[in-house]
Amino acid sequence: MSRVRAHDKSAKRSTANKNVEMSAHSTELAKVQAQAQEYLAGWQRAQADYKNLQVRTQEQRAQVLAVTTREIVQTLLPTLDLLDQVLSHKEAAAKDILTGTGMVAQQMLEALNGLGVVEITALGQPFDPALHEAVASVPGKKDTCVAEHARGYKLGDSVLRPSRVSVGNGVQKESKQ
Repeated sequence: MSRVRAHDKSAKRSTANKNVEMSAHSTELAKVQAQAQEYLAGWQRAQADYKNLQVRTQEQRAQVLAVTTREIVQTLLPTLDLLDQVLSHKEAAAKDILTGTGMVAQQMLEALNGLGVVEITALGQPFDPALHEAVASVPGKKDTCVAEHARGYKLGDSVLRPSRVSVGNGVQKESKQ
């Protein structure tokens, strides 16, 4: 009988140890589950914050575009007014129309300069493919822009449109005698 009692005591201790172990595992599992929930909630908040940032950024871009477009249009409207004045003088002499057109061109250039746009100097300059677009090779000083067909423009360091030029090929022009 003492063996049975010893066995019962051993079984009770084993069961008690298992219960303690299970309790420890349950506590650890609960901690890990709580931590997982915390991480999930943090990740979900971060994801929501990122989506909100994307929406705000898109709205800000749209606002900047609208303000910039408005400023550009307001800058160019006086030039349009001047063109309207030139076109309204139907009986004006060719000289007057030429003068008016020159005024429009000057005002347009001033408006563009006010926006930070500058002309690219081409005539007589060494050909630079970053600033000039060669449209012809003609007699003249080698690798030099000898004729400008369309002006180029820059905004800061960015080329908006390269100057369209004829480039000298190194052959001298024949002189007429």
